[in-house]
Amino acid sequence: VGATSITDAAAAAANQDPDLQRLLAKVERIGATTRRLDSVSNSSVAIGNGSNSSSAGLEPVLADARSLSEMIRCTSELADRVSSKVRQLDCAKSRVTAGLQRVEDIIDLKACTDGVQKALQDEDYEIAAAHIHRYLTLDETVMRMTADASEGSTLEASFEVLHKSEAVLKDIVHKQFDLAVQRQDRASIERFFKIFPLLNLHQAGLEKLGGYLGGCLREQCEKARIAASSAAGQDGGAWAAQQLLQLYEAVAASVEVHQPLVETFYGPGHLFGLLQVLQNEVDAQAKRIVDRFRSLRDLDSRVRLARTSATRHQQSQQQYGPGSQAQMMYQQQQQQGQQLDAKQLDAVLSELAVLSSRTELYLRFVSRRCLADWAAADSKGGGSGGGAASGAADSESESVEQRRQRKLDDFLGKCAVTRCIQKLVDEYCLLEEHFMREMLAKAVALDSGVGGSDPTDTRLADDAFFILKKCLRRAVSTGSADATCAALNRAADVAEAQLIGALRSRLGRGFPSGWVQDAFGSKASVEEARQAYLTALNCAEACRGNLRDLRRLLESDTTSGAGRRDREKLLSCLQAMDAGLGEALAAIVNEGVECLTEISLRPQVKQILAPLSNVSHVITEEELLAYEASDPWVEAACLRIGQLADGFQRLLLPPLFDTLLQSLAGELVLRAEKLIARKQFNRLGGLQLDREVRSLAACLSARAAWSVRDRLARLSQTAMLLGLESLDELTACWSDSVMAWRLTPAEVRHVLALRVDFRQDDVRRLRL
Repeated sequence: VGATSITDAAAAAANQDPDLQRLLAKVERIGATTRRLDSVSNSSVAIGNGSNSSSAGLEPVLADARSLSEMIRCTSELADRVSSKVRQLDCAKSRVTAGLQRVEDIIDLKACTDGVQKALQDEDYEIAAAHIHRYLTLDETVMRMTADASEGSTLEASFEVLHKSEAVLKDIVHKQFDLAVQRQDRASIERFFKIFPLLNLHQAGLEKLGGYLGGCLREQCEKARIAASSAAGQDGGAWAAQQLLQLYEAVAASVEVHQPLVETFYGPGHLFGLLQVLQNEVDAQAKRIVDRFRSLRDLDSRVRLARTSATRHQQSQQQYGPGSQAQMMYQQQQQQGQQLDAKQLDAVLSELAVLSSRTELYLRFVSRRCLADWAAADSKGGGSGGGAASGAADSESESVEQRRQRKLDDFLGKCAVTRCIQKLVDEYCLLEEHFMREMLAKAVALDSGVGGSDPTDTRLADDAFFILKKCLRRAVSTGSADATCAALNRAADVAEAQLIGALRSRLGRGFPSGWVQDAFGSKASVEEARQAYLTALNCAEACRGNLRDLRRLLESDTTSGAGRRDREKLLSCLQAMDAGLGEALAAIVNEGVECLTEISLRPQVKQILAPLSNVSHVITEEELLAYEASDPWVEAACLRIGQLADGFQRLLLPPLFDTLLQSLAGELVLRAEKLIARKQFNRLGGLQLDREVRSLAACLSARAAWSVRDRLARLSQTAMLLGLESLDELTACWSDSVMAWRLTPAEVRHVLALRVDFRQDDVRRLRL
């Protein structure tokens, strides 16, 4: 088998070497002998197994084996000689290939030398550049080292001609490109732009094209500025957003037109270099537009006034506290001789938001195009390996992507347009905070002077959250996550100081319902104070609903189109604002309801349930029937409860009324439990009490949007215990898993002890 494979390997060289032919013939003979010995060996083994012959019969086999070993040794030596011949042939082939390549290089060098001179004479610069490009691919150093004495002078002359032609062609291309730019000859510009990469002048070509496109941008901006000068004088600076948009659109159009040209003749991955050159002109034009905008809008003066107002706000808050801050702030602004006009400031803020949003869109466009161009260069440059090599390649690719992203972020972060717009965004945040603070103070001040008779008029809550919604949505429209987060944080602070501070101050005066106010104040003033308290409480509840609506709206606005990091940052700030304001408003509402309960509901509940203490519940069957026909107290109590609830239902918002009704139910339960604990019952009295509790539950259920049964569970279970026929029934009721007992075992024993027909010892021995 080994001889056969060697024969196949050397068959290609057999016709060229007689010795090799003889060796191959000998290999064939050895192979035939080997096959014959194999057959003899097999026959000997078969004969030995069949006839049990003696060891003397194996001697011919041993001789044949020795002969075979000698043949194999000869074959091995022959194979070594054949392999040496093959290596010599391979070396000769390599030298022939190198010689042919050298001949081709010399022919190409001669063709380039002759062709470039003729092309330059004919002004066919594309052909000349192609010859120079072919020459640049040759290794001049190797050609000089391998040249002999006879051809050395010829090569030297060719190299000298090509060097001079290369320098001449580079100079011509630069000059002709500049001349084409002066003549605005787009065809010639593209023609010479394509020649630069053939001369290995990629960066120079990109700089030339970037300079030309920058000049076009400069001319377009100048024409737009002249055309919009009259309009700018009329609207006071609204033209800036339009001019900035035209600038960015011109850059995008240039990229759309010239990116295919760059990719075709320069290859993918060169767009970033072009944009670097073009960005210099974009920075200059954007800065000129922004400076003009600042001048026309008198932005520096407005920012200075806003800072002064913020300082006064902090001082007054430290001196007077947040309760009276809103009213004082508004009065101070009114008394100032120099102040910011809210309507004009609103227009300026909208324009600042537009400037920021359009710049953010432009920067995202540049980032997206550069990353896509680099990705195209990577996909065209090579494939992926496998195994560990593939993992290393992936890790290296990730590091390359990270370096590119950092390079791009550094470039965009340091360009002048980014710094200029960032300064505008910082000033926007300051002005937006001033606008929110002033408008909320004005809304609070105007609401304090309203003398309406409807406490459910929540104009203050609607106006305040309309202002907050407008300002925060405008901050979202800037496209800057930092500006939006700053606006959310400042909106929470302003609302806490102005709106919540005003509501807390009004509710802190209390609900005037006692005899002191009636005795020392006029009836009209007392009623007006009550209306103001209920109005403030309703406003606080309306603010809670408006806050929930605002959060849902801002969540949908902030999460659309934002990156993962920006989305997490925005949601965190939004959640912090919602939590802070929500907790403050919930505390105000709870305190207000507690005040109403203590001052208005609790005394009424005492009067309503007072007849319960005078009605006996140790009764006979005749008395039970009489109570059923003519109830002694519960019908009157239900009537008064209905009147009390209906009175507040007209004065409070539905969520607030439900909260107050829950407090009323809680007060009824507490007061009834205290009265029941002082009374005695028999079984019929317990049944009467259960009937009375059901009547109270029905009265509350007719007006409540929640489960009254849950609120009156303790009272219902107390009535059920007092209506038991015997203590044995309690065991079945207590072990019932369906009923959730609200009474503790000690309270159950205390209730059962009120039954006059139960022995106290039996009650104490109950196992619960």
